[in-house]
Amino acid sequence: MKSIYYPTHALFRLKSSIFILQKQNKNVMNDSVELVIKSSTGEIKKYPIHFPNVGDYYRIECLKQELSRSNYGGLVTSKTQNAYDALDMIDIEATLTVLAPKLIEDMKVTRFSQLGIKDYLIIRKAYLESVHPFIVEVRNLLKPE
Repeated sequence: MKSIYYPTHALFRLKSSIFILQKQNKNVMNDSVELVIKSSTGEIKKYPIHFPNVGDYYRIECLKQELSRSNYGGLVTSKTQNAYDALDMIDIEATLTVLAPKLIEDMKVTRFSQLGIKDYLIIRKAYLESVHPFIVEVRNLLKPE
């Protein structure tokens, strides 16, 4: 497996270190993954995340701009941990809003932004374990070789 190095994007920065991802063989890429959320009470909910189509992909990107109030680029160039944390929150909300609308419906708040930090951290952990690597694979497909 070939390692790919991603320098500064927020979702690749974990605990201020650079996250190295393994590029998987494109022939074994899954068409879907399962997001498993285990609540603090022990309740487990599973949400299928399907391979995004073109409309899903640009809807996610447009939603990132909307959620950041058109300041997404400014947050990316900010280079502060708070900005990286905000980018993670925005990226996760945009992706799950488009690819896992049932999760958004099941939340006890009306908007993702109303989540408590502890609840957000549960979702983020599950997202980073299953959805994020899947989305990285999608991005890698779009990169010219």
